[in-house]
Amino acid sequence: MSEGILNSINIILEKIYKSIEGNVYVTLDKLVNISPNILNKEPLKYVFKEDKYGMVFVATSLILFYVVQYMLTKLIDMYSGKSTENTYKFILKIVIVTVLASNSKYLCDMVLQINHLFTEIIESVGKNISGEKICFEKFSEVVLDLEKYMSKDNISIDGVIKGFIGFGMTTLLINYSVRYVTAIFCILTMPLCIMFSISSNTRGIFNSWVRISAITLCEQWLVKLLLIIPISFRKVDEEMFKIVIVGTVYLLYKINSFSKEFLGSIYTKNVKE
Repeated sequence: MSEGILNSINIILEKIYKSIEGNVYVTLDKLVNISPNILNKEPLKYVFKEDKYGMVFVATSLILFYVVQYMLTKLIDMYSGKSTENTYKFILKIVIVTVLASNSKYLCDMVLQINHLFTEIIESVGKNISGEKICFEKFSEVVLDLEKYMSKDNISIDGVIKGFIGFGMTTLLINYSVRYVTAIFCILTMPLCIMFSISSNTRGIFNSWVRISAITLCEQWLVKLLLIIPISFRKVDEEMFKIVIVGTVYLLYKINSFSKEFLGSIYTKNVKE
């Protein structure tokens, strides 16, 4: 009776693992690599049409708000005796920020190109070290090699490891889906957030946007660096390799928290300075 239940559990877990194994890895590669091509995909390819990109219009409309605010502040400061921002400096700032916001698509494309270049450099270094392409699809092949030396019984230590890897990769799919949508959101709001940098009252929104955008893009560097470790292994039949695989999956799961602490602290320090 108990043996039949265990066999049924093994079959169910094996089916779940195989279904995860077939689809997740290829999808993860598509989600992790945020390249300039994202601007030509849905929904951004429709958003960036010249006659439909309303976010630029909204952003440039803020100029009137900032001009009125500056004039009122200038008027009040004339009677209070307080010093206010130089008029020529304010006009120059308005012009620069408006030009950047109006050309946000080209600015965004340039940033994505640079980020993609850094990613390719890391992939190239990883390929020189491991002799293999650094991607999740290759990582799946490494995991399949590991399975050859693992017990078929899912109710065991090897089964727990397989289950952790399978469900861990599914969790990564959710995490990187959120990251992908976050990248789209940052691109969409780029003109508006650039305009927010004009005033000290709204500059905090701009600073937060820069921080989120930087962390979102730079995460793929850390992912590629982590994937180099298991892909570089040659002796996949050793116990240490199982530990490396489990550690890699866990760190990939925690990559968002790690990047926020690491890159976020650097950005915060620079802002304060």
